[in-house]
Formats: sequence, C-alpha cells, structure tokens
Amino acid sequence: MLVSTADYSEELDVRLVEVFASVLDGSGRPVLDLDADEFRIAEDGEPQTILRFERLEDLPLWVTVLVDTSASMADYLPDVRRVAREFFESTLREEDRASVMTFAERPREATAFTDDLDALSAGLAGLAAGRGTALWDSVVHAVYGLQGSSGQRTLVLLTDGEDRQSRFDFEEAARYANAAGVTVYGIALKSGVKRAARGNLERLAELTGGRLFLLDGPDDLGRAATTIQQELRSRYLLAYQAPQGGGEELRTVEVTVARPGLAVRALRGYYP
Repeated sequence: MLVSTADYSEELDVRLVEVFASVLDGSGRPVLDLDADEFRIAEDGEPQTILRFERLEDLPLWVTVLVDTSASMADYLPDVRRVAREFFESTLREEDRASVMTFAERPREATAFTDDLDALSAGLAGLAAGRGTALWDSVVHAVYGLQGSSGQRTLVLLTDGEDRQSRFDFEEAARYANAAGVTVYGIALKSGVKRAARGNLERLAELTGGRLFLLDGPDDLGRAATTIQQELRSRYLLAYQAPQGGGEELRTVEVTVARPGLAVRALRGYYP
C-alpha cells in the first residue's frame, strides 16, 4: 500500500510503501521473534531500506467476511454460518471491528462494522441462497467499505470463485483491493471451484498478501478460519520509501528473511 505517513514531515514528501508480512516455520506456525535486520525487501528486484518495523500483535483489525450466497453455495451455508461465528468469537478483541456482507446477483451489507458478536451473528443467521453471482462487484464494494479504517484491513471471501454478472472484472477488483491496502483471504471447496476461477482467487490473495484455502469439504472450514486468525495476530509491518519515477504498472515487491527454513507471506506488488 502506498501512503504518506505522519511519522515524517510533509515537507520531505516521503511516500512509504507499507507491507504486512506473516512469517511461518516449516510446520506453518507463525514466527514471532524476528528483528528488523533479519528482513530484506526488494522492489522490482532492487533492494530497499526498511524505514519502519513493528510487530503487530495489538494493531486493531478491520475484517469483512464476504459470503457467496449464490445457488451453487446453498449446501455449504449452514457450515459457513457456524464457522464465521466461531471466527469472530476467537479473533475479535475490544478494539477490533468486523462486518458481514453477502452477495448473489448484488452485494448486500448484512451487518455494519461492529464489535457486537450478537449483531454479527444476526447477520450470519440471515444467509440464504439466491440467483446470480456478482463476485468482482462485491469484492470492490467490500474493499470500499474497508477504506479509511485504521489498522489491518482484511477481507475473508467465501466463494466458489465463479463470476457471472459483474460490471467490474477480475483485474479491476484486484487492483482496487491492492491500492486500498486490503489483505484478501479466499476460502473455496476444491470440488466446487473451476480452474480459471481458482487461478483468479489465488492471484488476488497473493497480490494482497493473503492466501487461498482450497478445502476438501466443509469440515475444513474451521481449520482455515483458525489459520487466518493466527496469521492476522502475528504479522509484521515493514515500510520503505517508494522509489521515484516509473509508470503506472504493477511494481513487484519481494520480502525475504535471513533465517533459513522460513516462509514469508506478504504483499507481492502495488500500483503507484
């Protein structure tokens, strides 16, 4: 995410690229004891100097759970309701906020941002299958709702990945999510997602620093939700000065750590 920051004088016109990063060991567990000098960042292959470094156990979360309620998802909605409620219960703290959105032929706000678990549950209780699938329009709508929030902005998308009637296409939705600094986690069933749709969901998640969970069945929903919760509570914030010049094309970002055997999940690029 490209930002100006109050930590620096406006006269210097320092623009920072903020990168949220999760670091995992070989078993997929978060690694929480890394220092700034163990991280490396490159933009378009060129090393960058880290100007800001924080561990983010306590940074507020702003999370939207976006649920596909098209006809193809009808059989899974009871499990989605249960797991989403458990996700909110295990994840949200006093300073956090969450919302619930659904979509079939159009996006619908089921619950506005709140820390009230009963209100979130009420939004989940109303899930019902509908016709049509405006996936990318709904992603854009959810990202718009997350803009302006202070903290970690996250979209958890439960879908089979098919889009049938959006005005926005995948590229527009991905660019919008990336520019807004929203991390996208996708959750889909292997048996229900086609190859092209899977590729788009993977690209959206990777570009924004999240990931796609492909589940064998609805019983795996809880595992995916737990993993997301653990990653959100164990991330690092890194920032570097955006290089001058260049066009409007995607600038690639690569984050690595010096300690061997660790994997990094982070923003893969941004649009200036």
